[in-house]
Amino acid sequence: MLKKIFFNSIFYKLERIPLNKHNYLHELDIIYNIVHKNNFNLNTVTKIHKRIKQKIIPKPNTNIVNYCSMKYNNNLSDKCAKMLNNNVYNKK
Repeated sequence: MLKKIFFNSIFYKLERIPLNKHNYLHELDIIYNIVHKNNFNLNTVTKIHKRIKQKIIPKPNTNIVNYCSMKYNNNLSDKCAKMLNNNVYNKK
């Protein structure tokens, strides 16, 4: 029972923390070394990892802000700045 709890925890952490591919594979290798050295059932641990991986679906980043640049034009730039400053959605 404690083994399953440990592997649930460690795989959940592995999948939730953003790592580059090299570090991800390194952490996974460490986990499988623990499995091997402690004579745990590899199939059970692999099933736990698959289940955790399927549960955690990456969510798209909804905080993406698009910017555009424009050349400075005295009248137009002032009007745009005034309009953007008066925009209720832009105020924090």
